[in-house]
Amino acid sequence: MNQQQMDKQDTVTARKIVLTGYVQGLGVRPAISQLAQRLQLAGSVCNQSDGVHIFIEGDPAAIHRFQNELADVLPKQARIEQRHDENVPPRGERNFVIQKKEEFESGPARPLSTPIPVDVAICEQCLQESKDPTNRRYRDLFISCCNCGPRYSIIEKMPYERDETAMARFKMCPACEREYSQSHNRRFHAQTTSCPQCGPQAWVTDKSGQPVSHNMEAVQSICRKLEESNIVAIRGLGGYQLLVDATDNRAVKILRERKKRREKPFAIMVATIGEAEEYATLSSIERSVLGSSTNPIIILQGKPDTAIASAVSPGLNTLGIMLPTSALHYWIAELFGKPLVVTSGNREGEPLATSVEEAEQRLGGIADCFLHHDRPILNAVDDSVVQVVTGKTITVRLARGLAPLSLPVQTRHHTVATGGHQKNSLAASNTQQAILGPHIGDLESLSMRDHLDLTLNRLTSLYGIPEATYAHDLHPDYYSTDLAHKHSEKLQRIQHHHAHIVSGMIEHGLLQNRVLGIAFDGTGWGTDETVWGGEFLLTTSQDFQRVASVSPFSLCGGEMAIRDPWRVAASLLEKSFDNRKAISLIHQFFPDRQMFEVEAVCKTLNSKPFSFPTTSAGRLFDGVAALVFGKGTVSYEGQLAMLLESRVSREEMDEYDFDIDMNDRMIELDWRPVIRQIVDDYEYGTPRSLIATRFHRGLASGIFRVCHYFPDYPVVLAGGCFQNRVLVELLVDKFEQASRTVVFPEKIPINDGGLSAGQLAITAARNP
Repeated sequence: MNQQQMDKQDTVTARKIVLTGYVQGLGVRPAISQLAQRLQLAGSVCNQSDGVHIFIEGDPAAIHRFQNELADVLPKQARIEQRHDENVPPRGERNFVIQKKEEFESGPARPLSTPIPVDVAICEQCLQESKDPTNRRYRDLFISCCNCGPRYSIIEKMPYERDETAMARFKMCPACEREYSQSHNRRFHAQTTSCPQCGPQAWVTDKSGQPVSHNMEAVQSICRKLEESNIVAIRGLGGYQLLVDATDNRAVKILRERKKRREKPFAIMVATIGEAEEYATLSSIERSVLGSSTNPIIILQGKPDTAIASAVSPGLNTLGIMLPTSALHYWIAELFGKPLVVTSGNREGEPLATSVEEAEQRLGGIADCFLHHDRPILNAVDDSVVQVVTGKTITVRLARGLAPLSLPVQTRHHTVATGGHQKNSLAASNTQQAILGPHIGDLESLSMRDHLDLTLNRLTSLYGIPEATYAHDLHPDYYSTDLAHKHSEKLQRIQHHHAHIVSGMIEHGLLQNRVLGIAFDGTGWGTDETVWGGEFLLTTSQDFQRVASVSPFSLCGGEMAIRDPWRVAASLLEKSFDNRKAISLIHQFFPDRQMFEVEAVCKTLNSKPFSFPTTSAGRLFDGVAALVFGKGTVSYEGQLAMLLESRVSREEMDEYDFDIDMNDRMIELDWRPVIRQIVDDYEYGTPRSLIATRFHRGLASGIFRVCHYFPDYPVVLAGGCFQNRVLVELLVDKFEQASRTVVFPEKIPINDGGLSAGQLAITAARNP
């Protein structure tokens, strides 16, 4: 080595930088490599279980610039939670390279502390390439890049590398290899890189299961099927979806019959935001959410008298709309040229179908034809659902594009939370990170319970949780409770509404505070072994004090009252009037009910074991709506409450008067005066819209008045009743005018889908 080389070596310094946070599956390594090469630095970058590890060496001034510019060059989706820089000895590297984990660092495996990347909708650049006849990826149904494409749905294990995903089976062709290895290319080290020659293939099968067309011909084939009013099953990113012409009322009704989904609203897919505005009213925030990379279904205010079939969202003034998730979805929407119903590929109450064989077996009686592809789906994930309330986006269903969701919860011990019975989801912590997993669903059927078992095994394997403390709901008959007992002897029993409130505290930094939580939902097992659901709780992350509730009433027949809300209405009338008057009113509101049935229900309303006391706000909504619409039965939970909300007039200012009853035990929000006022209005022929408005406004005022008794605490709203946009906006307006803090879950589902997040945080607080 000559003197000039020795002098140059003396000026070389080196740094090791570790980035933790949401930094994998986003094109972070290519961005780092491009920066290093621009500054003529040598070294390497690698995904590790705890984040991204960078080694750089070279001119000290260039290294200083690298450190200063690093955060600015990362993809906008990246989120650095911690960064550690340290001086290290130079290695004599000559180039900068992207390395795999085994090439970079050896030693024992560390717990996974970097978030698993979520699936990302097709980006504008990939979409334009797919539409460009001169591009080699023209009409590529599986086009993706560093910034878009499948992630969570195809991951086998972390760190995020192609070999550990479903893309491992697809060997890149020479052209894709060149793009993958060129630092200036936007597919530089994009792990999902492929093209029509080397990537996934799609095909359509006939009734006998034989392939009849492939790729774009397959898309054209199913569009013809859709034109003929057929139901089509396609394999999407996270599972199969069922499609039908959203303007064809007869075809939508056939889908309902086959899927066993009588009236619950469907979502639709359109090709562009401009098309969405033909069918719904969008604010600037809603437009931004609809077009975002998370690509959720967003619940919007529907426009009247459009081409959308009445059977899509029967009786409601809202419409769920989504844009295409992938190029496959885009080309179907574009070539078909009309809005499409896009719904989960399952029968109601069953898990999502993900494999070709599973789809043909389970969906054969629903779909008229199938569009399959050969990229495996390793982690089933449904479409996310959100809505904008008071200018904030709240999550109704946490799934594709949003899950797994990182939680700001620290635990000292491995912990798993098993959630509730409806809208189930799992939460977990491996002590390095805490997450809320994707929506699973209601646990009524054996197939859904098996799916929960498989999801739990997959989640604990991905995050490295061999043994854990399990948190579960108080309800003794929930399958999620059984699951916790099956997996561990270290258990935490968590009251349902406590978990709801704490789930709302998590993302607002309130876990160290005491709050006034308002938990309004359908049902939750109380500490007194009655059914709660309209609760005011002084809450910490460890415990709670029940200080007020909705006045109790009886659920005749228990679960039957959910399907037959006239029973709830009967209970409300019986509590508000004498027995004879109540029976007369039940016949007046529900003339199709037989006398013996009405008398039997009234007789058993206060008799165990046929009736159960409850404070459920969800059932109160059901009972009031049953009176307003004279509707005795429903096909899905919350149906009547949604109908009632849809009738509210924003121009009307009248409201009903709830009483506040004080007793030695706690405060009660008494609804009986409201029932009497509704009966009076009904007899006067008052329009339903005015009754619906008066009820919502009166309930908001009643809740606000209860909160006056606890003025020193921030207010947290949680529970499925607060999916009601009208109610939340009325409450927020009241609290803001009083200069009082009120918050609610946003990223975490406000309904039972967020229970496991609350259970996890409570367990962490109880086991510091």
